[in-house]
Amino acid sequence: RQVLFNHGHCIPPFRLGAARSWLQQLPSDDMVRAMDASTVVLPRPGDGWYAPPSTGGEEAVAGFPWGELSARGTEEMRLQGARCFAAAAGAGGLLPSRSWGSSPQVLLRSANRRRSIVSAQALALGAVEAAEDRAGANRLPVEVFVQRGEDLLPRLRPGSDGFPQTPEVKAELLKLREAAEPHRLVERLEELGYSGLDSDGEDLDSLCEALCCVEGVQGSSAAKRLNFLRWARPLQVLGPEAAGLVIGPLLHELLGACEASLEHERRPGVAEAGVPPSLIIYAAEASSMACLQGSFDLDLEGSWPDFGASLEVELVELDNKPLLRLGFGAGAR
Repeated sequence: RQVLFNHGHCIPPFRLGAARSWLQQLPSDDMVRAMDASTVVLPRPGDGWYAPPSTGGEEAVAGFPWGELSARGTEEMRLQGARCFAAAAGAGGLLPSRSWGSSPQVLLRSANRRRSIVSAQALALGAVEAAEDRAGANRLPVEVFVQRGEDLLPRLRPGSDGFPQTPEVKAELLKLREAAEPHRLVERLEELGYSGLDSDGEDLDSLCEALCCVEGVQGSSAAKRLNFLRWARPLQVLGPEAAGLVIGPLLHELLGACEASLEHERRPGVAEAGVPPSLIIYAAEASSMACLQGSFDLDLEGSWPDFGASLEVELVELDNKPLLRLGFGAGAR
């Protein structure tokens, strides 16, 4: 079973309005300490040549607090972690607290973005707390792996060189763009005190980020729908080759984990060290989810993924044949 989560509510990863108003939304010191006590982010600074690069993305340029998970976001992901644990426990496994620590049963991976890493920490905190409530086990730190975190994110963005596209999809998106009126949405954000976006609204990814972080902007649903289709529709229409170009490493990882599980079933008696994890959790981004939806042709009537939303890929057996069961989980709100 593999579950890919979008991060929780966050501060935009670029300068939008006054930093002071966003600073008030950061998680408390107590929450930060609880997450740090419950997790170990690997590799750690100073671990040598394999230590991760500094956090990537726009937030690396903008600096603090841009791109940080908010207090609301940590609670969203903490709740999702408790739900994830309850679902796993209900399936008959992963009860002890140690299952969320140094154990082959659970693997927790994160994209190398601050909001994704802290989302993974909050997920782990919620799961460990739920495990303690049920089993009374002692808390052990959960390892959050950031190695190869770039594999969890798209390699190309809409509009960039090489991103797949067709004339038909381009025409469809143009009509939706006219209806969404992105420049009007930029004006409404500015009226609320959130300046910093291009006035023409050409950067739809940044506009969508802003509309997700700032609630109550009238007309935002059309822009979120438009941005979702910019990512997903070309992959749905053009098929596996296009999906491989954009989100190939993540698809390879998802399907490779399923293959490893099947191989283990074919070879009983494998040593414990060789047992693949029964649950893999990925803390990624909304763009990753949108690309997977397009690649799997899954719910293309939807919109930009909510904070804390999830996409589950489960390997099941039907009539003695392995199948993939795909499903969505709503955000934590």
